[in-house]
Amino acid sequence: MPSEDDGVVAKAYGEYKLATRYVLHWLQCQHQLLLPKSTASLTSTKAFLDAARVLQKKEIGVPTSIISSLREAITKRRKVAIVYRALGAGHYEHDIFVKRLEELLSLLMPLEAASATSYFEPFPQHTFVAKNPFSLLELLADESDNESHLSTDHAPPETNHALPQQRAPQIAPNDDKTPEISLQDDQLEVLAKIILFIYEYDALQAQLRQYATDAARGTLPLPVFATLTSFALKYLMRCVAPIIARDSHQFSDFWGHAYQLHALFPSFAASLAGRDGNVSGPVRFATLGQMIHNFDVYQETKAVEHDHGIYRTTDTVQLLPYRTPDARISVGACGDGKRKELEEDSVVVIMSTIDNIIAERSAMPKPRDTEPGALYRLDTSTPLHLAVEDFLLGLHAQDAPLQSGVVFGVDILLSTHEGFLWADDKLNIQSCHQMATQLSKEMQNSIVPVISAVKLVCEKDHTGGFGLILQALQHLHQDLGAYQRQIHSDMYHEAPWTAGHHMAEMLARAHMAGNIVTCGWSIVPSVLHMYNALRRSDFNIPEIPIMEQMCEVFRESMFLGTIPDRNFHSHYCQATFETKISNGSLQIRKGGKDSFRTKFFHSATLDFHIHKHSMSPRVLCKIFDLPFSTNPNYALKEKMRSAKEENIRSIIAKAKNALFSEFDGPIPVARINQFAIFTLCAGVLNNLSGFNGPNTNRRVKNALDPLHRGVQLVELVLETIVKAPGKLKRGHSLRGIELLQAAAEAFNSVDKSTSLKQQYLWNI
Repeated sequence: MPSEDDGVVAKAYGEYKLATRYVLHWLQCQHQLLLPKSTASLTSTKAFLDAARVLQKKEIGVPTSIISSLREAITKRRKVAIVYRALGAGHYEHDIFVKRLEELLSLLMPLEAASATSYFEPFPQHTFVAKNPFSLLELLADESDNESHLSTDHAPPETNHALPQQRAPQIAPNDDKTPEISLQDDQLEVLAKIILFIYEYDALQAQLRQYATDAARGTLPLPVFATLTSFALKYLMRCVAPIIARDSHQFSDFWGHAYQLHALFPSFAASLAGRDGNVSGPVRFATLGQMIHNFDVYQETKAVEHDHGIYRTTDTVQLLPYRTPDARISVGACGDGKRKELEEDSVVVIMSTIDNIIAERSAMPKPRDTEPGALYRLDTSTPLHLAVEDFLLGLHAQDAPLQSGVVFGVDILLSTHEGFLWADDKLNIQSCHQMATQLSKEMQNSIVPVISAVKLVCEKDHTGGFGLILQALQHLHQDLGAYQRQIHSDMYHEAPWTAGHHMAEMLARAHMAGNIVTCGWSIVPSVLHMYNALRRSDFNIPEIPIMEQMCEVFRESMFLGTIPDRNFHSHYCQATFETKISNGSLQIRKGGKDSFRTKFFHSATLDFHIHKHSMSPRVLCKIFDLPFSTNPNYALKEKMRSAKEENIRSIIAKAKNALFSEFDGPIPVARINQFAIFTLCAGVLNNLSGFNGPNTNRRVKNALDPLHRGVQLVELVLETIVKAPGKLKRGHSLRGIELLQAAAEAFNSVDKSTSLKQQYLWNI
């Protein structure tokens, strides 16, 4: 039951905080004026009593406002003692602190008569609200701010439990380095920060739950939902860790005290956080924290029950039954015994599943990160998996393991899974794991012809780096096959967050490997430039929709941002090589004036995923529609810094809109099947490679295989289109040149009725 003194306590707490700070800041300033070389700061009761004795020794007058404020602080603190006693902890420190303030008053009162300040200066009458340490700026604080770039490692700074510094009196020295005063009895403030976090968390969790429902309806791609959810968990772990105890024992205690504070003094708790309304986080986290901390006990109990023929359900629908909105996890109460039992079973199922995955992987040889092609290997470890793994390592070692990430992660997984399972208040029978498995099959089938093409090149060329490309493709192909062999129907693997993360992982690795064969090799650029020259020159072949769309997709990476209508050969050389004159080589070399230079095809969604869900500068610019630069100027840096100050929920909403366009926009870059594009272009070059016209053998005599020969013929085609018009006899046209006829016929195998969205996008 809420206390009848709730409103009185809330008012008294705010007043004593302001009054105490007003006095101590004045004392701090006087101490610095008298002892400017002293580096001591008033961060303890002993320190400010010593400072008062210095004033006493120097016979420094004390303004009447300071004495009045000190009396006010003592009076109000005695009223708030009821809260400390109700919580059953911390009241001794509070009582001692009040006694120290009384000692301070006894030292300063004799100096009031000598005060040089005759007027009364009351302490500032502002409503006290705890500082919000959960802003995105805290998460994205730059470790360094140099002239070249903004850091992508956004660990928040250490956060002091003290209150924000209030406005100092007019006589304070102008010193920005004055240390912030930290009080010794601020357990309530720590709980206030926890309650503030819970208000923020409940709103964030509701947002993610809605996104899961949108994914069930098909209006939000599952990988986008999973990417945003993983970013949210990383935000929680980075921002909450410095200010909320993370070890097993203190974690549950903190949430328990926060729940008591909110239950007994709801107005007080809400006023501390500057929020209004009910929250359920304290009791929910306390319950989940206890379950997770005792996971090994629950697991043993379940094993004993199993031996006695007692089986608990592992069925997701039974573990997450339909409930009305006011009874769901996000606002549930701990008094529901059946709900608590289902949550216990859910925790055991989720953590047991991850524990089994860890055990299976430990028994398998792990590829080294330094192994060629390791960057393209699938890693299906979700952020929750990693948090649970850290927790279990400590649990098995009987240490006090970190568990905040596990609690938040399990809570979010259950909530979002429920939002997906019961979208529109009816059972959703879609299998998320089956969606991910289907994507893996589609990718594996698309890689096969690419592997065959690269193998053929490797047989002829042992110096061009194609062996590493082949190894990367084969590893990805093997990993996709291994994923398909994993038959899972448990809650963890069926969760939309888990399956969506796996899909994002597949898309990211396929995108990276696809970049190598499309943008890192001459096959696709040469075919697109040849089509463009045949289409926009006087040869004027009929438009092929899929080729037009591909030229637009790769406009930036393969055409330097401009699709030419003249000077086709020089534009090709400029866009593809460092120099205007190409030697026609297929070899991938770094450095030197003839190196291949086509830019890779970029996706912010996959960049987000590959960088472990950090808000990298590139992703930040994508979300806020800012121009990306590896060396941003001052104006761009300020815009990026300003963007980071937005609320986390606002950032995630903007990220959702920006990333969604990469799946269902005009150019859905995150879904483009680059393997299929490569296969199409390789087919065109194979068709062209059979041409044997006059004087062509001299130009392509060093060709080792059909693809090499085709690329070299493309360069000859481009030269001919540019140079031939000036040499043609009257009445003749480009269409009469056999080489160009062969180039046009090479596109006969391309389906003229298909489009990018019909055949060249991954099915998400």
